[in-house]
Amino acid sequence: VRDYLRSTAVESAAITFEDDRGLRAHIRTVSMSSGGSAAFTRFSSSDSAIVDMGVTVNEPVPGLDLVCILSNATGAVLLEEHMSDGPSQTISAPGRYTVRCTIPPVLPPGDYIVGILLGTHYELIDARENVVTFSVDGDDLGRPRRMFKLGLQWRAERTDDSLDPP
Repeated sequence: VRDYLRSTAVESAAITFEDDRGLRAHIRTVSMSSGGSAAFTRFSSSDSAIVDMGVTVNEPVPGLDLVCILSNATGAVLLEEHMSDGPSQTISAPGRYTVRCTIPPVLPPGDYIVGILLGTHYELIDARENVVTFSVDGDDLGRPRRMFKLGLQWRAERTDDSLDPP
């Protein structure tokens, strides 16, 4: 599965697609970075991974939404985040847009695959599955099976310090 998914993804930090005026809207570009101007495919486990997507809207599309899908190397979908899940933003009027999705530094070391969907609640307009790959470098802390490293807050509180002797 890992080899197949990697073979269908582009080994590049940035990709540009041809304009498709036959579609009401289409995905024009996808690139990966950590916030700087350079696009790249290797991140530290302490870096945010940023997906920048260029979208062209050729005619009005009410309710147009963009979806970023993140899978691991075995094909398990880790995230499927919709632009509409966040604060109210719209890309439905004709024009060119750049949309940025920031994945916080929660991914353990490994290989990841990004897919992008463009459409409405009722219609898929453009799909770029397995469009780019990236890797996260770092120490898995001896936990190779976990999908996220959240750094959850733990708190231990002693509730009784009087223990009866055995």
